[in-house]
Amino acid sequence: MLAKGQCRCGKVEFKTELPLPLEDYHPRECDCDFCISRGIQYVSDPDGILFLQKQYLNDSLKQGDRLADFIVCSQCDDVIAVVFRDKNQQKAAINATLLNQYKDLGKPLTVSPKLLDSAEKVARWQSLWLELIIV
Repeated sequence: MLAKGQCRCGKVEFKTELPLPLEDYHPRECDCDFCISRGIQYVSDPDGILFLQKQYLNDSLKQGDRLADFIVCSQCDDVIAVVFRDKNQQKAAINATLLNQYKDLGKPLTVSPKLLDSAEKVARWQSLWLELIIV
């Protein structure tokens, strides 16, 4: 399933390849203050891929344990995705609210990553998040 999206100002467009229909995905609503204040919901699949173009991206924003980067539009500051990088891979979860087909997704689920320690967070991200390709 190819899904596309964009930030509020339209400068950052992205696409993702997901193995399942959108109806099978339930966005995750993180209960931290950062995500709640921005209305962010995340969707990912370890067998999927997120494609982003480098132009107009800023990924210096970090929160919580500072283990992941939030990729934001340099124009409107919308959070596009959250990314975990190590020497072997880049994994990401998309801000589902920016998908053009957002209404096709299942009912959101609340998650609480702040209850996990650093190692548990990284393990969770590596098992759930998409491959990230920035061109």
